[in-house]
Amino acid sequence: MSATRTRHSDPGALAAVLVVVAVALVCGLSLRFHLRLDLSSDRTNSLGPVSCALVREIPEKLRISYYVSPILAQRSPGPGLVEDYLRNLAAISGGRISLDVVDPAQRPGEAEKAGMGTGKINIIEKNQSRQAVVYSGILIEYLDRSGVIPFIVDGGDLENMIARTVKALIAGSDPLLAVLVGDAGKSLDNDFSLLRKALENNLWKIAELSPGDKVPESASLLLVLGNADLGGAAAAPVRDWLSSGRNAFFAVKGVDIKAGDEVRAVRLGNTAILDLLYSCGVAVGKSLVLDRSALTVPFQGAEASGNEKVDYFLYPHWIMIRPENLDRSGGLVPESGGLDLFWPSPLESSGVPGTDFHPLIMTGKKAWLQTKDFVVAPGPESSYEAELEATVGQYTLAASAQVRIPGAAGPSRLIVVGSSDFASDLSAMTGSAFNTDFVLGAIDLLVPGTLFAATGNESSGKSSTEVLKPRKVRDRRFSRAESAESAGRLISANYFINLFFIPAGIVIAGMIHVAGRKRMRKKPERAGKTSRPTVPAP
Repeated sequence: MSATRTRHSDPGALAAVLVVVAVALVCGLSLRFHLRLDLSSDRTNSLGPVSCALVREIPEKLRISYYVSPILAQRSPGPGLVEDYLRNLAAISGGRISLDVVDPAQRPGEAEKAGMGTGKINIIEKNQSRQAVVYSGILIEYLDRSGVIPFIVDGGDLENMIARTVKALIAGSDPLLAVLVGDAGKSLDNDFSLLRKALENNLWKIAELSPGDKVPESASLLLVLGNADLGGAAAAPVRDWLSSGRNAFFAVKGVDIKAGDEVRAVRLGNTAILDLLYSCGVAVGKSLVLDRSALTVPFQGAEASGNEKVDYFLYPHWIMIRPENLDRSGGLVPESGGLDLFWPSPLESSGVPGTDFHPLIMTGKKAWLQTKDFVVAPGPESSYEAELEATVGQYTLAASAQVRIPGAAGPSRLIVVGSSDFASDLSAMTGSAFNTDFVLGAIDLLVPGTLFAATGNESSGKSSTEVLKPRKVRDRRFSRAESAESAGRLISANYFINLFFIPAGIVIAGMIHVAGRKRMRKKPERAGKTSRPTVPAP
């Protein structure tokens, strides 16, 4: 009996049609919805809230061109991390960001025209050494405007720079910082050159003010570095800035250090800026804070014979801040690799009504003060301890404050550090380059309208310090262990897997295979012994 089928009942053709329809529907949905799965254990490949918020703020299409020389990408992991981040950013943008990775050699002259930076790397080939010129930079284009990150070889601060550049392009104006150096004889170029370079590398334009200059209205933030020589007339523009509801960063002191042929300390008599900070909720003490969590620094001296010598002293006036003494609960402590403060003064709340004081950075619990006789010359630690028993305790070295000045458009947010020298070029002598990173992070947290800034909640009268923090780009390859302990664990695991686990697995697999073959041989033998001849039925 045979069955007949109609010409339209072929199940194979029907299945093919359904597959085509399903693919078409998936393609259609993919134009509207975007889904990416990150299967890494700690969501390494997921972008942080800063990047996600940035993508949502882009109203028009944005084009990113990443110029990188292949020879640099082959010899450094940094370009790969940068490219991965940019591709992830374009992937979550829903088509609003396009990415083009460009080999400058394939487009001669284009990299220079775009403003890309160059660098040199040493290459050793066939026992010969030579230098190669390499390009690495990012061009961001939005409508008829463009911004350039001129030379970048790793992803350390990439998310900040991308966010800042994109927001500046959307706003149509370059971000400007106003900087006031308040110590006579000091300038941004001569005494804060490392900070200036870091600001410029992070695409900030700088307006250096002289005492008494009005702060430009176009400035995003005011930085006051030092206060020893800022009198009432010089403090007036700073007060006007805060009265307009704008934010500021202060690095100030209560005791001035004179570092000449000998190091000496003088209590400040000029208090114009300190009085202003007091009215904003921050009282700066006219004393020095010392802590045993301190730097060991070299001091040049002379022997009895007159020959020069270098002695190393633990110097409690230069404090190393420990991670457990940072208060990150308010979200206003910048992410940084560390922080060293030179000759700091203590901070506390002034108790002025309408101000909000929040400690950010503290000493250890056994710090102490010098309030009378300031002994700052290099010497044994015991020479600094005259007031130790009377003043031992934990002191605040940096704080945030919020103040609403009557008539201002909104509350002003301040970050105050009780050390005017920590951001100076002294940091180069102590290897404290991370001090500039702290300033950069504080700027990102204070600049209004950025993705990082803390905001005030006017309706409730309370300050909101929920801050979007950039996600750090990390190299997760096993060959790039992040610490000596991690490297040791990876090496031990490598030895265990290659010298024990794999050989043992091979031996065990062989034994199982041999045992299985023996069992297979024994089965026919048992069958032969137990079988009986069958007798046919009559």
